[in-house]
Amino acid sequence: MVGPAILCAAVLAADPVGQQHAPGGLYLKLAGSLVVQQDAELLSIGGVPLSATMDFDIGYGVQGGVGYTFAWESGPSVSLELEYSFRSVQIDELSSPPLTLPATGQNESHSLMVNVIGSIDIVGGFGIYGGGGIGVAITNSDLTLDLGGGTFVVFPGDTDTTLAWQVMGGVQYAFGPHLVLYSGVRYFDAGTVAFDTFQSENKSISVELGLRIHF
Repeated sequence: MVGPAILCAAVLAADPVGQQHAPGGLYLKLAGSLVVQQDAELLSIGGVPLSATMDFDIGYGVQGGVGYTFAWESGPSVSLELEYSFRSVQIDELSSPPLTLPATGQNESHSLMVNVIGSIDIVGGFGIYGGGGIGVAITNSDLTLDLGGGTFVVFPGDTDTTLAWQVMGGVQYAFGPHLVLYSGVRYFDAGTVAFDTFQSENKSISVELGLRIHF
């Protein structure tokens, strides 16, 4: 009995019960998010410069990607990933003091980003992560202004492609060697998008919840 007891104690000392580490290797990820689109400066309409602000309702987003985590027994791990994201928000109103006009329309963006993310194990499978990425975004948008009295001004939908960057951070939990649950906040910036009929900005903050499946 003494031998097994000593062996068990040695194993527990080397890897305490509940001490899990975020897994390494190849992984797939999938996440959903609530998107808070930042008020956009509307720089022009129909080629006419102006100073106005577009407000948005809270929207949604989905992300998916593939990556590889370089993990060590101690210290931080580093992940390199390719990520696709989709975001969609509704336009709420257009304000150009002293006027505020009801507005409708949709702002959607597709992005393909290369991310570098570092993570650190804290205790019992819990850890924190943070990183950033750069890539391209394709933004689709349309705009309709309500001038009142049944009069509307419609600006047809259009598409523009811009460089984009993002930063992110949050917490994660490793369920054994193959599954990681993570939740965090990210800031996404696709810069100024120029359509045929108007020009504005595409920036957002999102709160996300996702899973990474490691192989």
